[in-house]
Amino acid sequence: MRVCALVPNAGFGARMKAALPKQYLDLGSKPVLIHTLNILDKTKCIDEIILISGKKYIEKSRLLIQKHNIRKVSKIVCGGKTRQESVYNGLMGIKNTPDIILIHDAVRPFITSELIRKSIEAAHKHGAAVIGLPLFDTIKLVKDNCIEKTVDRNNLWRVQTPQVFRYDLIKTAYQKANKNKFSGTDDASLVEQLNYPVRIVPGSETNIKITDQKQFKLFGGNCKCESE
Repeated sequence: MRVCALVPNAGFGARMKAALPKQYLDLGSKPVLIHTLNILDKTKCIDEIILISGKKYIEKSRLLIQKHNIRKVSKIVCGGKTRQESVYNGLMGIKNTPDIILIHDAVRPFITSELIRKSIEAAHKHGAAVIGLPLFDTIKLVKDNCIEKTVDRNNLWRVQTPQVFRYDLIKTAYQKANKNKFSGTDDASLVEQLNYPVRIVPGSETNIKITDQKQFKLFGGNCKCESE
């Protein structure tokens, strides 16, 4: 079984309010992007990584990959205006057809090899799988700053990445969404449009997506970029 990981890395992170996109900011001794790529690179069941970066930062990404000896990145693809466009570009950039596609956000640097392995196994068996966590907080439906009702949380989950699919399935889902001009909030939502069931794999509270400065600093990050 051959697995290709797509890493969307073209976002600008406006909420971070930093001079550079958050994936290039230092978290400890390395940029966020490198933490993420290191885990994927060291996970044995991943054969290839395709990084999807904004045009302005392709060369910077290339230099960081070389500096930190990330071996499995086969190419860097130019991203689009949205995450969905970027992942589509990544899919279209694949030359050696894999069995499985794993899609993981560049700004989720705390993913583990164990979660990656479990999600790949689930996708290999069922066709489509995403990492997620059940909701434990009380959920309210709010309109005009007033609560309308309490929502039943028993079947509600919050999804993360990686999201993993058989290659033909996710490629078909993206091509159909592109043709129909359908915009989804994640990769699984495009597969759902094919009426194909997506399995949920229990994730981890530590598999956090870095979104703002307060959260970033909580994990020891700073807003300086590693020099090349």
